[in-house]
Amino acid sequence: MAPEASVFDAGKFRDVFCILLTLTGDEERETYSIARAYDVLKPHVPSGIFPFGKTSGGEYLCFDYRAAPEHPKVVLVTVETTIKAVASSFADFMASLHDGRAPRVSR
Repeated sequence: MAPEASVFDAGKFRDVFCILLTLTGDEERETYSIARAYDVLKPHVPSGIFPFGKTSGGEYLCFDYRAAPEHPKVVLVTVETTIKAVASSFADFMASLHDGRAPRVSR
């Protein structure tokens, strides 16, 4: 599952939100599990970072609860485990998704 308009801007680059992670315990869909993604990321990121999606390149879109637990930001955790800001909230993130034809926005 992924949103129809799925391109997002993060700084000077673009990426694609292609997988919405799931809460299911179904073994056939384990690769799409939030719990599995969290287990993969946990040793490499600070406490308070929780995955909800993946990009086409296998990077993780995450909620970042560290600064404001009641209003988590959306961040991208790269394959190098660098944390990049994407949006100030999930609503802002979803509203910013586009089809790739929009001009790039520097953040």
